Formats: sequence, C-alpha cells, structure tokens
Amino acid sequence: MRGNNGILVPIFIIILSLLTDWYVLQGLKTIILPIRQPGIRQAIIILFRIFSIGVIVGTIIGGYFVMVKGEFTLMFRIFMHIFLIYFTAKIAFILFLSFEDIVRLFRGTISLISSGTLGSFLPPRSFGVSVAGLSVSLLVIGVFMYGMFFERSNYKVSRKTIYSDKLPAAFDGTTIAQISDFHAGSFHNRDEVIKGIEIIKDLKPDIFVFTGDMVNNLAKEAVPWIPVLRDIQAPLGKFSVIGNHDYGDYVRWKNQEAKDANLAQLVRHEQQAGFDVLINEHRAIVKGSDTIYVAGVENWGHNFIRQGDLPKSLNGLSDKDFIVLLSHDPSHWDWQVKTYPVPVALTLSGHTHGFQFGIEWGKFKWSPGQYLYPNWSGLTEENGKYLYVNQGFGYIAFEGRIGMPPEITLITLKRR
Repeated sequence: MRGNNGILVPIFIIILSLLTDWYVLQGLKTIILPIRQPGIRQAIIILFRIFSIGVIVGTIIGGYFVMVKGEFTLMFRIFMHIFLIYFTAKIAFILFLSFEDIVRLFRGTISLISSGTLGSFLPPRSFGVSVAGLSVSLLVIGVFMYGMFFERSNYKVSRKTIYSDKLPAAFDGTTIAQISDFHAGSFHNRDEVIKGIEIIKDLKPDIFVFTGDMVNNLAKEAVPWIPVLRDIQAPLGKFSVIGNHDYGDYVRWKNQEAKDANLAQLVRHEQQAGFDVLINEHRAIVKGSDTIYVAGVENWGHNFIRQGDLPKSLNGLSDKDFIVLLSHDPSHWDWQVKTYPVPVALTLSGHTHGFQFGIEWGKFKWSPGQYLYPNWSGLTEENGKYLYVNQGFGYIAFEGRIGMPPEITLITLKRR
C-alpha cells in the first residue's frame, strides 16, 4: 500500500465488508426469527457484528505491519485468511439472497399492479432460501479448509514431450524438471515441502529449472530451504531466474540500496542452493559435439516489472540453435518471445499459480486466471515454438489451493 493506496485500500475493504455484512444480516434475521426469545436473537446479531468488525480491523492492522516489516506476520496470516474465507462465504450466501430478492421484487410488482394498492410491497423472505444460503456458505468454508490442509501439498507431476527438428541427436530424450513460484516465506510445514522435493528427486531429471519467485519479499525467507533445494541433483545443470516477488517491490525499504542488497542476497542464496542464476544471459550445455542453450531473463511482465532483456539473453545465438528460455511471466512469451527474430524452441514460465483456484477435470481446465492471461497454465504451441506455464510449487496470500494443486513439470525433449 503506497501513496494513496495506503488509504484507499482500507476504505475499500471497510465499505465492501459493511455492504456484504448488511445483506447477509437480512438472511440471518430470517433464520433466527423462529427463536422465541428476543434476547437470544439480539445476542446473535450483536455477535455477528462484533465478529465482522473484528475481522475488518484485524486485517487492516495486519496488512499495515506487513508493509512495515516486509513479512507476512502471524497476525496478518490469521486475519487475512479469516477475511478471505468469511468474505467468500458471504458472497455465496448473498447469491441466494439476491436471487430471492429478484423473485420477491417481481412478485411484489405483480401484486401492486393487480391490487392497485401498495400494502406490503415485498413478500417476506423465505426461511428455506436463507437456510440453503447459509448451508452453501458453510460448504464454502469447508472447501477452503480442505485447500489449506490437504490440497496445498497434493503435488502433481505433469509429463510433457516436446518435439523439435532443431534438437541435436545427443539430447534426444533429455528431461527437464521445472518448478516455479516457491514462495519460501509462505511455508510453515517442513514435511510438506520435503514431500514435493522428494518427488522431484525421484524423477532424476537431466536438467532442473526454477522459474522465479523464490520468496515473497525478503531474501532471508530462502535461508531455511537452501539445504533442501541443494539436495536436488541434475547432471546437466540447475538453473533459475528472477520473478516479480524476488525484487521486494511489495514492501517498503529505507532506500534503493537496501532493496538492491536484498536482491543480491537472494541471488547468493539461490547459488548456495546449487542454482546457476541466469540474469539476462545464457549457458551452453554440451554433450559430445552437440550443444543446446538454456537462457534466462529477469522478470518481464505485461502488467508487472520489466527488467528482462531478451536481446541480451540471446546475444550470439542464432536460428539454428535449440534454445530453452526461462522467463517468469508467461505474458513475455505473448508480447516478445514468440515473435523474436531468434526463435526460442521452448519457454518455461510460472507466475500465475493457476490462481490457486479452479477446476481440472480431464482435459477441461478453468480458472479466473484465464481471463487475465491467454496462457495461464499448461502447454501451448505456436509455429513450432512451445510455452509451458507451471502452476507453481508454493502459494502466497491464501495458504492453500482449491482445484489447482501444486505442480512439478517433467518435460522430455525429442528430436523430430
């Protein structure tokens, strides 16, 4: 929250919360109406209002300390999750109430026209509709709980094969394991992380790549995970790039020097974990007399920081070379990479997390992310150039996943 946003965001949260609280309260009053003791009904309403105000205040105060300290404090994590789950549950409730209000309005209008008298314009609310809305709200809360305690560590391995006539014979069958968006500062269960790392190790990839967002904000978040990541071995190399969160743009710094020092420290931590951090540069991987290239750019996003320098990264390479590009934000592929004069055979990205929410059912995939990113998950091919968008290993803000499990990608390169 910077500048005017520091005021506007809390105001927006307060207004939105109060409006949804008022609407939900109408349904709640209908549900408790059969209770004969008015004191009990009043107590329930007071408790509802106290809880709602407490959630608003706690979330705003917690958010302020995140900006000051640069870390997701325990207070913020607790209240942010309560706010998110509570708000979503309220929206579910409101959908039922809104549909009922449309029907009530229609019936009231017909009654007014037919009788010619105003009387009681709107029919009373239905007890059954309000109870149904509350039931669905409770179901929504249950789904969130499942995503937080089970699905966030339900790692899936996506296996894909990429074909190219540029791939040298010596690299036919080479495997690349990819993860993205580690977000080290969000992890609080070491066993869950180890579970995912062991899956990667069991794949025994020839090349291992990480496509950005190692941390939420601060370099020190990565420190506990350096030995864990160092355990991943890949005979042809381990490579990583910088993502938008790695720059520390979402917290306040005393000065630019402190911010730059944080990024430099993060690069050193990744190097300690065994990564060759590619900052607008490339590396040659040689097997016998054959060579392929792994290039990496800093973050370049259509709506995010643009530090990536594709010409610099591919300097000296030609259209005869087989190139794998690591670029955190998939919008880079749409805006620059796929039309660049030096063709990139395979671009590996992350960033979207699959929005940590969606539906995967066979070949059908849906997520809110698809309305912001043309390529938000999975494999895309255009004119022989491939993009793979990994859904992320970790999570941020909401410490869970609903319908979009964490992903480990294993790509096999095949000569066409």
